[in-house]
Amino acid sequence: MKKLICLIVAVMILMTQLTSFAAKDITVNINGNNLDTPVSPMIVNDRTMVPFRAIFETLNMEVNWSEKHQKVHATNGDITIILTIGSDKMLVNTDIVTLDAAPFISNGSTLVPVRAITEALNCEVGWDGENRVVVIETADYDGPGYIAPEKEPEQEPEKEPEKEPEVPNSSEPPAAYIPIIDDNPAYINKNDPEMAVKAMNLINKQRVEYGLDELIIDDNISAVALGHSMDMAENNYIDHVSITGTTPFERLDMAGIYYTSASEILASGFITPEDVVNSWMNSPSHRQSIINSEFTHIGLGYWLGGPNGTYWTLVLAAR
Repeated sequence: MKKLICLIVAVMILMTQLTSFAAKDITVNINGNNLDTPVSPMIVNDRTMVPFRAIFETLNMEVNWSEKHQKVHATNGDITIILTIGSDKMLVNTDIVTLDAAPFISNGSTLVPVRAITEALNCEVGWDGENRVVVIETADYDGPGYIAPEKEPEQEPEKEPEKEPEVPNSSEPPAAYIPIIDDNPAYINKNDPEMAVKAMNLINKQRVEYGLDELIIDDNISAVALGHSMDMAENNYIDHVSITGTTPFERLDMAGIYYTSASEILASGFITPEDVVNSWMNSPSHRQSIINSEFTHIGLGYWLGGPNGTYWTLVLAAR
């Protein structure tokens, strides 16, 4: 019995020591202030991971979360960052950054790599290994910086201070992620941009007849749709997946467009907006997408050319 009691006491002492060790959590300090987070930051693959909403909102980013697509979307107007749960690819505007640690969900919070996202926002990032503090200063901050706390008795075995290696920065995105969007306005000379507008207005008219709200015409979505129509015409194919392997969702991501769900509808060979919209409405599956009350925004790309003469890409998105 005494041996059992001694064993229990020893286990309790060990648990106390482990609790004391674990209590030294990682802290994130931004412009001299410690960041409050719903769950403690943690290190994965030598990368400090923090709850995305806490870090982004502190850095004045507008944040959205897509439960359906498991995507974090943050923007400040100049820089847009998109991360996907389980993916080691982070989109920064149209650039691809490969992450050493993919975002994941822990205790209901989505954790993202703090160094990669703060450096993408032009912040200075440091690491106080002795006190386990990630030190961040924004580019426009000129106040008092981080002050390390007084040294406390060591609670961990002595080891070299942890230092995060530089996040690899890919200046040349993989070909599969390069959006094919021609910013040259020369297409206006051989295409009537009003064709796309007329088709979108006809779609909204159909929705009203079904008792639904009109969709908001989004020029950024239309630019993505136009890029795909041009690509199909120039490379003689009709498919949702481009010849470089990008899907409709990846094309929206690459353009920094936030959406909770999206659908792409294609057509080719139709001469007028009336013809193409009637064709879509006569197709049960396409009609169901067009009159889906979940969608809130619309973009459409029309391109004159290619083997079939015309190429139409309709993109519906929900926000």
